[in-house]
This record gives sequence, C-alpha cells and structure tokens, in this order.
Amino acid sequence: MNRLIKVTLPKNIDKKYRYEFVNLNYYLSQLQVFHLSNVLITFEGTCLINNNLVKESVYGYRDKITIFSLTARLSLEFNTIFYHDSNHYLLVHSPIYSYYHWLTATIPRLYMVKSQIDKLILLLPVSLKNNSFIEESLAPFGINNIRYILKNTNIKVTHLVLPQIKPFFDSYYPEVVNEIREFYSNIVRKENGLKNEFKTRIFLTDKIENKHRIYNIKEVHSLLHKYDIINILDYSFYEQIQIMQNSNLIISPSGDDLACISFMKKGTSLLELFKEQTNEIDKPNLRYLNLASCLGIKYYYQFCSTTRNNHPGNLSKINVDISLLENNIELMCQ
Repeated sequence: MNRLIKVTLPKNIDKKYRYEFVNLNYYLSQLQVFHLSNVLITFEGTCLINNNLVKESVYGYRDKITIFSLTARLSLEFNTIFYHDSNHYLLVHSPIYSYYHWLTATIPRLYMVKSQIDKLILLLPVSLKNNSFIEESLAPFGINNIRYILKNTNIKVTHLVLPQIKPFFDSYYPEVVNEIREFYSNIVRKENGLKNEFKTRIFLTDKIENKHRIYNIKEVHSLLHKYDIINILDYSFYEQIQIMQNSNLIISPSGDDLACISFMKKGTSLLELFKEQTNEIDKPNLRYLNLASCLGIKYYYQFCSTTRNNHPGNLSKINVDISLLENNIELMCQ
C-alpha cells in the first residue's frame, strides 16, 4: 500500500519561483528484503535471474531500468565466478555510486538488515576496498565478512539477501533517515563525544577538483568571514557527523557532498545555492528539500544566475547575488 510523503515548503519561498515548488508530495510503497536463489550479480550491483533484470536491485526510473538491463546483459560477456555454497550473501550497492548515493541509498539498505548482518557476507565492488569513508560508515554494523567483486567480473550465488533500493534518487522514508541519523549520532556521542572545534555556522566549500562552482567566490567568502569555511570531504566520516551535529546553520551550493545534512539536528537551518534553470532539461534537483523535510531541518534556497547560459551540464558557474544572500541569512537568523 502506498503512503503519502508530504514535503514542507522552503521557508523563504518567492512568488517568482513558486512554480518550482508545486506538487512536491510523493507516494512510496513499503520496501522489502528479498531472499533470492541462483542470482548473477554484476560488478556494478545489478542482479539478473535467468538473464532477466531483478528490478529491485536498481532505481525505478523507466529510462534507467532499460539502461541498467542492457548494461547488465552486456556484462554477461565478462568472466563469472560461481559461489555454489550454503552462505547467504548481501547486496546493498547499486550501479550509481557517489557520496550522496552511499549515504541516502546504500546505508538505508544496510540498515534494513542490521539485525541479521553478522550472518551474511557483504558483497562490494573492489573499487570501494580500502576506502576509509566506506570502512568507517560500515564499522558499526558489525560486518564479519566482505567479499569484493573484481572489475569486469560477475559473480553468481546460490543465496542472496537483497534489501530493495528506494524507487527514486530524491525520495526518502522519514523514519529511516531519522533512525540512521540517531544511530550514527549516538555512536559519536558515546565513543568520541561532540567536539566544538567548529563554529555553529558553516559554509561548505564548493571545490571540485580544485575548481570553484561559484564565480564570485571571493565576495561570498568575504560576506561569510565569520563562518567556518570547510570542505566536508576533507574530514573523516565521524568528524563529518560531529561537524553537522554541532552546526545550526549550513550554507552550500548544491552537490553530492551536501548529503552530509543527513546528520544535522532537527530544527537547524540549511540554505542551498541553486543554479537558475536555463533550458528545459536543466531543472533544479530538489533532493535536499525533500531530505530536509524528512529530517525536520528548516530549508531555504537561493537561485543563482550562471556564467554560461544554456549549458546543459553542471559545469557552468553560479553567480551569487550577495545582497540576496545577506537577506536570506537574516531570515535564517530570525
């Protein structure tokens, strides 16, 4: 049975952009944990049974299901390693990997089976081996055994435990994201304690491969000189949690690293800097509005002009209206 997930509107919604925030509510059905037999698993985490796609192993977008299915069938040309044993294997990764997808899709799938995880062998692509962020996020689950899938290699197992992936990138189950926030925050409080090395107001730097996504970054930094300006990915997983738990106001351009708001406390505030829509396919992604709504975080937004009009990708830089930014900060601090 489908349930309605209601999305709270931004606190600073503007009439000019109100059309961007209509019909935000969405429906979700209850996710299931599947116990499957004789499953072929690709390096990317796509599952096939009798050469047919297991749709619960991929996101539910119709166009992407077609792509995942074709890609998985092409993978049949690669070498397949067979594990015809009595072990039960666990699959939680999907064909799309990023910081965002790991925190908002993979970890929730792992959380679904946390009570039985010590009896399962976790499958991961070898590309995630020796990744400290991955290792730290997995540690609390008490995983006893991990088996890595080599690149351009498939594996086939007799017994597979498959927690279903959520249907869409920007959809969230409120109770799940709240439980996961509490799960990790409790670990930080018990084992490390909350450090107060950072201010409670933070600007998340937008550097990607040493290139800024904000054209007038110096002006932004000048306005936010009393804030801590950090790249969240420079810190360990548990330091990230501490920083988010200690903050009460976050300002950041949109990007995968903003998934760290998963650990902000209820009642705190987020201002996301968006690129203004310049063409039909370049619509703003409201995934963090949806996530903030589920977590009880007060969400603010600011659309920014771009330095390269009609650019369909995300490489064009945004130009932040400093006066508008000041006004939005005042609203957040009221």
